[in-house]
Amino acid sequence: MSQLDGRLTTPAFFMEPFGYRFVGDQVELHANFDTQALSSVSGATLLLAASPKYPTNDNPPIIIAQSPVALDDNRWQASLTASAPAGKQAWVLAFELRDGEGKVLQHSPFINAQRFLQPSIYGETRLYREQGVACLELGEVRNPREASNLSGSLSLELWRLPTSYHGGGFEGQLMIQRSLGRIAGQQQWSNVKLLLDESAEEWKDGLCLMLREWTPMGYVTRDYLNLTAAEHEQIQELAVSEHQIPAITAVPEHRVDVAPEPRKDAVLEPAAKPKAVAEPKAVAEQKAAEPEVKAKKPVASKGKAASGKLEAKPVDINVEGIGCSINSAAEKELTKVKGISPKLAKEIISKRPYTTIDDLLVIRGLGKKSLDKLRPALCL
Repeated sequence: MSQLDGRLTTPAFFMEPFGYRFVGDQVELHANFDTQALSSVSGATLLLAASPKYPTNDNPPIIIAQSPVALDDNRWQASLTASAPAGKQAWVLAFELRDGEGKVLQHSPFINAQRFLQPSIYGETRLYREQGVACLELGEVRNPREASNLSGSLSLELWRLPTSYHGGGFEGQLMIQRSLGRIAGQQQWSNVKLLLDESAEEWKDGLCLMLREWTPMGYVTRDYLNLTAAEHEQIQELAVSEHQIPAITAVPEHRVDVAPEPRKDAVLEPAAKPKAVAEPKAVAEQKAAEPEVKAKKPVASKGKAASGKLEAKPVDINVEGIGCSINSAAEKELTKVKGISPKLAKEIISKRPYTTIDDLLVIRGLGKKSLDKLRPALCL
């Protein structure tokens, strides 16, 4: 469902119905154009753009796909390679028509927010020292897609960026890269460790941990974690300290903490440094034992809800919150919800993805009354 934005539409170059459909890393676009109005436009281009549901000052729209508009009749369609934004947050998608000079002629957003099912980081992220080596440990790396979907090769990359990352393109310096391999849909790796080298003592602010996937377009960022200034200092201390210090927990602001049963551990050994990483310098003189560092508590920022280790932003009623995810939970997790049988869990998985909780009503045998009983225990 979409809505025309009258502020930027004089006249309306395209009209209902228009829309999109994602098929893997491809997106199909279709629209009905007013051929007479469009004939006056030189070099018209139609874009599918995404803006964060909860934008900040440094969250510009991300272009997912774009195509020149050439009409034989008023109905237009195209199949394009999609560049989905990274992260698990909700995005507002819109069709945008521009002329040859880049001027926006019409901007028409879709009413419902869109989430993208892609390999992601879940759970707590810890910084600690183990057997003389500084470690950054991820709670879990999971592929929430359907079971038949085998991911491309996944890679963990630590980047130094000039500004915080929010899901689009970026430029920066690659500090560490570790290959993870491929993972099937509905599977996960737990307690994934990234070993930091001694040059970490010289790292500055602006570190971002990214989970990237190899696709026909090259490596694409699927999820990310911006490290805070305090976490930079903790990494530097770990890099030169020869003493064990307590674990420090960091929960990313856009993440919803879930706790499925672990299925597989992955420990990543140090690999050859990429060219962008400076040669390590001599380790500084030994420090005295560091005082105990207490676990950091996540703080809810404006517009967020926080409870313990969990943070979530409401998109719509019962769309995003604390509960069992109908888009990413495994069958075993779904059956833990009272009222969901193994058969129903399989049906829920087979109909993914969902944009609202009410989308579950497409499942045969699941009525509105039954869904209302399940609703408090579910989220997207």
